[in-house]
Amino acid sequence: MKEIDELRKELRNELKEEMQKLRDEILRKYEKPKEVEELIPVKKEEIIFDEEFAENLLKALANKERLKILKDLYRSAKYFSELQESTELDNSPLRFHLSNLKETGFIDQERYRGKYLITTQGKIAVRVIDFLCSKCEVEK
Repeated sequence: MKEIDELRKELRNELKEEMQKLRDEILRKYEKPKEVEELIPVKKEEIIFDEEFAENLLKALANKERLKILKDLYRSAKYFSELQESTELDNSPLRFHLSNLKETGFIDQERYRGKYLITTQGKIAVRVIDFLCSKCEVEK
């Protein structure tokens, strides 16, 4: 039994070291290591954010139609017409919501083909919202 426990500890330590090496390698390869660091959780002593900036981000997410768009794009990139079909919005309102999501950095648009796609920030937002909704026990 002791041999198995020792082997487990050894494997766990090796895995930790490999994960740290992989993290360091990823941070070196990316042009913008800040983006990668944001994806890899780091303990923070205190939470520091600009309230006005946070308010603007949350305003963009506090809309049923924009959330529907984010969910759609989370599954796959889509053309304007595909988003129009899935959201059942007219041209003007859909353009308004897409513009808002682009301004806040949650989505982007391909330059040549025009497909809309979700950004890393958008994916994180969708996952956080999904997590909050699954954990909060608010009556519907």
